[in-house]
Amino acid sequence: MSKKGNPHGLTDLQIKFCQEFVKDLNATRAYLRAGYKVNSSDAAGANAARLLANDRIQAYLGEIANLSEFSIIAEVVKIAFTKITDVIEYDGTNLKIKPSREWSSHAKSAVRSITVTETEVKGKRTVVTQITMHDKLAALEKLMRKFKLYPKEVPLLDAVQLLLTEGVATSEQALIISEGIRQIEDSLRTLPPGMKTFES
Repeated sequence: MSKKGNPHGLTDLQIKFCQEFVKDLNATRAYLRAGYKVNSSDAAGANAARLLANDRIQAYLGEIANLSEFSIIAEVVKIAFTKITDVIEYDGTNLKIKPSREWSSHAKSAVRSITVTETEVKGKRTVVTQITMHDKLAALEKLMRKFKLYPKEVPLLDAVQLLLTEGVATSEQALIISEGIRQIEDSLRTLPPGMKTFES
């Protein structure tokens, strides 16, 4: 736990937390994986949030992963707007995984894992490849939180224009954002009065 031996002024646990955080950008899991002892995941989340607010930790994260605000938003956009057809071809009968060299940078960021399983029954060998994508809805929610795109808080067209101006989204992606947010807003309006949907 000593702060000696590193130029960042962080404890060993804090450094470990940062290294774990850059793996999946999940602060709660990073806090637990780093070795902090807490009684609940809620406590882990609250403590992790305090760590992320620390200027020295922010500086160290910036060093090890280029975690500027813009770069994080750009990665979330890649996950939110990558289509399954960016990595898989489907002709109505057969599925075929595209060669990874043909994947765009968006597709590469959006793929969470690739699992290859081999089985052999009576001399017949079968290979099954499973591709898991990152959660698009979670990525969209993060963008909505960042740009305050919840109903009536920010004019939709202004928010989309901001994404375009900052170079975070292309024109095609901006159109998808608009349609997606309209669908979410419609869903929110149908919720029972008083139901809490998102953090304030």
